[in-house]
Amino acid sequence: MNKKIIIFTSLLVLIFVMPLSAAHLSAATYEATSEPFAMHSLRSVSMGGAGLAVPEKTDGLFINPASLGQRRFFLSMPSVAMTVYNVAAMENENIIERFQEAIDENDDAKLLNAIHSYLGTIGYGKGEIVSTDVSMSVGFGSFGFGIVAQERMHTLNDTGTTSGIDVIAELNAGFVAGYGLRIPLSEYVSLDVGASAKFLYRSYSKAIPLLETVTKFVNDNDALEKLKEETPVMGGYAIPVDVGATVNLPFGLSAGLVVRNLNGAYRMRVFDNVETLFQALDSGSLLKDDPDSFTVKTPWSLDAGLAWTPKVAGGVLMPTIAVDLADITGFKKEKGNFGHMIANHLNIGAELKILNTFDLRFGLNKGYMSVGAGIDLFVARIDATYYWREFGQKIGDKPLDALSVRVNLGFSR
Repeated sequence: MNKKIIIFTSLLVLIFVMPLSAAHLSAATYEATSEPFAMHSLRSVSMGGAGLAVPEKTDGLFINPASLGQRRFFLSMPSVAMTVYNVAAMENENIIERFQEAIDENDDAKLLNAIHSYLGTIGYGKGEIVSTDVSMSVGFGSFGFGIVAQERMHTLNDTGTTSGIDVIAELNAGFVAGYGLRIPLSEYVSLDVGASAKFLYRSYSKAIPLLETVTKFVNDNDALEKLKEETPVMGGYAIPVDVGATVNLPFGLSAGLVVRNLNGAYRMRVFDNVETLFQALDSGSLLKDDPDSFTVKTPWSLDAGLAWTPKVAGGVLMPTIAVDLADITGFKKEKGNFGHMIANHLNIGAELKILNTFDLRFGLNKGYMSVGAGIDLFVARIDATYYWREFGQKIGDKPLDALSVRVNLGFSR
């Protein structure tokens, strides 16, 4: 039983404490932690990342603020999503069963062997282990408000060996507010425009040797306290802004455009440890600059999308076909022929709503397939998706599969 408690505590620390940890006081920046903040929308992911021209009501605040121009009520209290990466490799290696067996038998040797096997599935380069998204949001009239929290655990492996795997954990929390307006252009055409602003606080760890850290948790009951006392914290804030527009056309056609992450630079600080961070929070000095302050810049992007959502059989069936062109500004950084450039930015998705209750989804993103399903139980919604994501520099370098499940309590009308 004691071993189970140690392992469970270790996993919690890796997921929730390490985002507030760094190896020493010097500032560090990484490509993975310099990405714009984005909530994990299972609908969009299962549609290949497409759908900005037809965002779902509860997701619209985070995907395209122009959707607030529809003036529809929605309430999400809360929405919780978890994503696990490298699912197929873990299944092939029986990782979960081996962990359970080692814990049940209180066998350190079997446990470390299972850990080594799991780390062997991570591979070379950057990747991700797990992410968790929690949000609460409400929309009424033309306004939308939300509270968000997100944990991500990145990996970095420059050697290709299990001992060379570092973990970079990231924690985001913040508040978002948006406003949308519908402008009638004719009897059959209207324009929705909207904007949202987020106040975000981000913390992340310096790269920490994953195998060494996990081994300490297994063998040393005091490892947790040592981690909390000895590791510094890097954290800072940004106030990014999104601006969107959607043209609603006859026959269920729509076209959208979103400028994301304007003013997305984070002003960061380095804290001695977790206690120091909370002391700064209590004293009201958390957001103040100090000599160790540094900036983490996250890029802005321009995305465009087209969608068609006709009503079939009197609304019993509602199919959607969506095509998005993501990060149009990134075209200037691309090298190669035009076809490869389009493939890197084109997202294609389809959704079929049945009785406005059951959803089936399919998508293509950089040539990788995604599938998903959802069910609306009036006051609760459950979604799941299985997809592939490219972590390499180009298509085919390092695709990882992922399984996401979301439970959303609330409703939208």
